[in-house]
Amino acid sequence: MSAQEQNVEQKSDSRSDSTTKTPESAVKEASAGKEDLVSGIKKAIDLLKNGGRSGITNEFGKPLIIDEMIDKQSKQSNDLQTSKRFVTGEIKAVKSFITGEIKIPDVFGQARMYNENVVAPIASQFKDVLQAAQSRDTSTSQATDAQSSQPTDSRKTAADGPQEASKPAGDRGAVQMDAVTITASPDIAYKGEVINRDVPPGTHTVERGDTLTKIAKEHLGPGATPEEIRAHVKEIARVNHIPNPDLIRDGQELVLPGHTADGGFVTKDNAGSTLTRWQDGTERVENKDKTGFVRKPAEDGSGAYTEHHWGPQPENNFELTKTADGKFLFADKQGDQPKELYDQEKVRTERERVMEQAESNITNPEELAKFRANMAEFEQRAHKQGLPPEEVAKFYSETSRLLESKGDQPVSQKDRTVLAEQLMDQAAHPTQVDQGYHNSCNVTTVESRVYTRNPSEAAKMVTDVATTGQYTARDGTVVTVPPGSLTRDNEAQGNPPAYGERSYASQVFQVTAVNLHHQTTPYTYTDSAGTVHNVPAGGMRYEQIPNPVSPDTGERLYDTTTNPPTLVGRSPALTDDGIVRVNNLITGDTGTGAMIDHAKWVYGDKTGVTTVNNEKEFNEQLAKAQAEGRMPIIIHVHTGNEPFLHDSGGGSAGGSGGDHVVTVTGYEAGPPAKVHVDNQWGEGVDYQGNKSMSVHDLYGAMRGPTHPDTIADLQKDVKWDREHGTIDTRKEFELLRLEHNLKSPNPNAISDADFDRLMKEQMTAAADRWKQQKADGTLNEAEQRNGMEKLMDMVHSQPPDRQLGWIEHMHKQGLLTDAQYDTEITKSIVSSRSQWAAEDANTPSTGNPAERRRARAALQDMLNALPADRRQAIMDNSR
Repeated sequence: MSAQEQNVEQKSDSRSDSTTKTPESAVKEASAGKEDLVSGIKKAIDLLKNGGRSGITNEFGKPLIIDEMIDKQSKQSNDLQTSKRFVTGEIKAVKSFITGEIKIPDVFGQARMYNENVVAPIASQFKDVLQAAQSRDTSTSQATDAQSSQPTDSRKTAADGPQEASKPAGDRGAVQMDAVTITASPDIAYKGEVINRDVPPGTHTVERGDTLTKIAKEHLGPGATPEEIRAHVKEIARVNHIPNPDLIRDGQELVLPGHTADGGFVTKDNAGSTLTRWQDGTERVENKDKTGFVRKPAEDGSGAYTEHHWGPQPENNFELTKTADGKFLFADKQGDQPKELYDQEKVRTERERVMEQAESNITNPEELAKFRANMAEFEQRAHKQGLPPEEVAKFYSETSRLLESKGDQPVSQKDRTVLAEQLMDQAAHPTQVDQGYHNSCNVTTVESRVYTRNPSEAAKMVTDVATTGQYTARDGTVVTVPPGSLTRDNEAQGNPPAYGERSYASQVFQVTAVNLHHQTTPYTYTDSAGTVHNVPAGGMRYEQIPNPVSPDTGERLYDTTTNPPTLVGRSPALTDDGIVRVNNLITGDTGTGAMIDHAKWVYGDKTGVTTVNNEKEFNEQLAKAQAEGRMPIIIHVHTGNEPFLHDSGGGSAGGSGGDHVVTVTGYEAGPPAKVHVDNQWGEGVDYQGNKSMSVHDLYGAMRGPTHPDTIADLQKDVKWDREHGTIDTRKEFELLRLEHNLKSPNPNAISDADFDRLMKEQMTAAADRWKQQKADGTLNEAEQRNGMEKLMDMVHSQPPDRQLGWIEHMHKQGLLTDAQYDTEITKSIVSSRSQWAAEDANTPSTGNPAERRRARAALQDMLNALPADRRQAIMDNSR
């Protein structure tokens, strides 16, 4: 290693090993001074991650790994995705403490953040030890701050040659490096270092023996020069807010910026958007949904710029020119004469006001770039939709009010900035408003509808609550939001939130909207003793606990007329008429324009709800809503029906497994008549643009899956398809599933044995049909894909013995390749083991010994029939 490289060497402070037998003893050794405290705590967490605390073993006598512990928990919650998110989140939070990124009060002050069987024991038993660590970290931090406060020449950088760097007190593993100018929040104009190489952005978890030089060199790849490595070390330290680059610690999560061959500096945000910035100020943003833009600043430094926007939908494609005097000029395509969509002075004034506040408050370059782009996209959407200039100006005014407010109550200034960013994003893209894993689809549809039609009212609600803790509705009703519900919960930590998760702005809106309903509506419930309680309007309170443990969503509904308040439920408890009432209280609307429901499936009473009795009436009401400009329209569906059953991951999405509401954002008369549907589980399960849904299919999802009409209509569809030679394999499988779910003496019910036989017959028929169609050149790949997705959903929902039998039959029919067959066997082993462990945890066990014997015998036969290498790979991968 050269002397130059030695100067930028940063060593990971990691001295842990795996000799401690229990988590408790690891921490006790640390507290006794026998080992480094942080190392001891990390050993405890490592042991917990590897099943060391529980001592649970799998079928093969090996300790359960973390994924199996997650699977065991998910079987009880029926929500693998949510369970995995929270268990891994718990471990990440503790690792964050270890690396000094989160102080103890933030982590262990909220015990509910942690799985009681994973982290809480350490928090409760060794809190004093951890607090001692905090005191040590604080004193070290103060010493470091004092050193970093010394005057420096900001013009001198690592490229100018080595400089003396102070070594912080108490750091036994640090070495000297060139001085690096680092701020707590990077300057918004930071464009990275000049490294002309094509290198994608990434992340890196610091491991024992890592150094920033090593990390930078590996990320840049072969051929990187020493100067490029040194520059990359500098920018890694800067973007990760490392106040002392001499210190990186084992387990620390680093963001690694990327580069382009023409000098671009590339970063990626939480939602998967990529930002590239060049030294001349040009910015390019590419979003996960295939939209994006390029911004080029004016050369005269006036603040003017031009933007080229693109995306899959017509409204995503336009040109924007922002003039020096604050005008927004739009053109539908390059070469068109740009024009000002909103040429009113009030809009210009409020636009400049909110942009000035944004540039003062948003220090993250990616976030500021997206805020500016969202402003343009909001105006483009608003104009095409016909929103008046007064509405646009008022929305800007409310967002400015949020950014201009001072103090840290009831939420911090930093959180108010996040809320403002998310207000602008959701006003620009109302169909991206999601409920996450919460049971709040009811008010999420209202939220999406308000952002679409009345964005200023959404902004007023969020701004009122974030600045005063209260919201005043259009009729004068005042809602006080429980203070704890304004703390960002697990999903709301990201900005922007991860795909399909609920934003912080949506958390504030939804908690407020639910309390608006209960503030104005009486509520009746029956307690566990059978006593009926009639609670007057204002007697119920809805809260959001910040850091719940999966499968708990953190939602709480209390009866406050009792002392102490009684926990009544863990969902908003809004009826269909309640959804309409909340929409009308926020927007000032009246009548029945917001929601359509099936007359036989209304939840609650029909006040304010448009009801239909058949598909013809449903189609007529949708056409009428489109003609009268009442879109979006809220629709009540059931997630036990397709396509929502598949879209929910078999019932694992937030609020799924029963009644659900979605919004129809547009209608096409056809034939066949189609609708554009916005679901609250993420863009991937929306039916927008070219992925529209037929009115027939949406109507079929509006009743319960066991309702006689639901099965009768599906039987008619299957019969018609067969008679006309247009078989829909997904519907064939779905009909068998629904008939199997029925119980005798229902004449449509089919037994377990008949279900198994008929499913295998359908698999064979589908395989033969697709093979022949492929040979004829008539294969409908979308139909085949939908059919296979439905089949695999059903496979994964079966008992282990039937699951294995279906997997084997699919392989024999050519529906699964050898690799897919091996993967499915592995999944079946893991899921079966988890299911059986959960059953055995009950007293008495709920397991079925005969079923287990059949499954084990089937598995043994399947494994024995495989070559030794494949058999061994399955055994290794399933451990």
